[in-house]
Amino acid sequence: MVRLAGTFSQLAPFKALVVGDLMLDIYTTGSIDRISPEAPVPVLHIKKRHQKAGGAGNVALGLVSLGGNVSIMGRVGHDASGLAVRKALKDAGVDTSYLFDEKGVITPLKNRIIAENQQLLRIDEETKFPPSQQIEDQMLQALEKEIASFSIVTVSDYNKGTLTPRLLQGIIAMSNACGIPVVCDPKGVDFSLYQRAFIVKPNTKEAYFAAGLPSEASLDEVADALFQKTQSPHLLITKSGDGMSLFTRNGPRKDFPVQVREVVDVTGAGDTVLATLSAAIASSLPLDDAVHLANISASIAIEKMGCALVTLSDVARRLLETDVDSKVFHETHLYALQKAREKCVISILEVDTNEGITPKLLQTIRTIAKSPSEELVLYIQDDVPDEDFIHVLSSLNEVDFIILRKESLQHLCQSIRPKKVYFTKKNETAPSWLSALSTGS
Repeated sequence: MVRLAGTFSQLAPFKALVVGDLMLDIYTTGSIDRISPEAPVPVLHIKKRHQKAGGAGNVALGLVSLGGNVSIMGRVGHDASGLAVRKALKDAGVDTSYLFDEKGVITPLKNRIIAENQQLLRIDEETKFPPSQQIEDQMLQALEKEIASFSIVTVSDYNKGTLTPRLLQGIIAMSNACGIPVVCDPKGVDFSLYQRAFIVKPNTKEAYFAAGLPSEASLDEVADALFQKTQSPHLLITKSGDGMSLFTRNGPRKDFPVQVREVVDVTGAGDTVLATLSAAIASSLPLDDAVHLANISASIAIEKMGCALVTLSDVARRLLETDVDSKVFHETHLYALQKAREKCVISILEVDTNEGITPKLLQTIRTIAKSPSEELVLYIQDDVPDEDFIHVLSSLNEVDFIILRKESLQHLCQSIRPKKVYFTKKNETAPSWLSALSTGS
């Protein structure tokens, strides 16, 4: 019965530290209907401009959207862009206690010019140099003091200078000493900087570049070369529209094809993979399952324009389209369901599997599920329910989720606050505690 509960249901609350390069992303959107008389170039009539935290900031925002309690460590310039990055993160609920201002630094800025859902041009403003020794010391001191409080450390390297060799080595060493996994999105040619991280996640181009191998070399040869450099137990190479490949030292390669409906914009897809992978590892999911969820998140992200944030609800909906077992939750794993369905109206039907799948049960399910604005959750009251029975119920379109009993129906109702609760047993009446929860019956 363990594997019957879908991977998604295993996601749990987590506290994440994101360390890396921060920048300000600006999206300037408009329309083009004429050519400039001054030069043979199109004229963009601006209709909308918005900005958000980019780089490591985008990873932090992604982790928040996946339900994480997130802190970020890095540096920004003492400028308007730096203030905008800090505000955007704070407004999203990211802890910026470890975000340092450094005079003389220009906060990296990327302004994307977009017309008709097509990115026409990107204008970058940046300087690349390492933080001062004072800022670096402050980061390492903060890490030494607080590292043990996190369940995952995510390194987002955009090669803008923040992540010095000393800082990277300190992050990984302190995290390993506390048994905290480090997930690294690397840059540059020297992957030895990420030595002994739990998993290193380059894209194909970055992997070949760092391995120093020609394009004719196989991906397995590239992985072998990178293992020598990183000494890490795991390597995940993302391959854009071809999905991703997971390598484990002395273990088999595993490929994860991606299923995308329509590629709209690949901007930020790597950040989405990094955030989802980190959230899943922080929840102690098996690595294969973590990569599977990250792959799904990436497929959702590239169907949207810009650095789109993928939520638990997005992942839940996509999983339910392809995997009926993703409807099944143990009562002890309600966190993901609560997060994914925070704004939904839910009704609960208590089901006794010992009575079997009868015409009456099917009719009851169809009757309750008539309202398109409500979601139907089946509560299985048996201590050891029949797996085939559960699988058949989960295949019904009318059933949105199934909860396997662990504690009690009262505990479930207190957790997800349904609008209504129904019972299938004859002559069963609503218990007194139900009215106290203001759920109705």
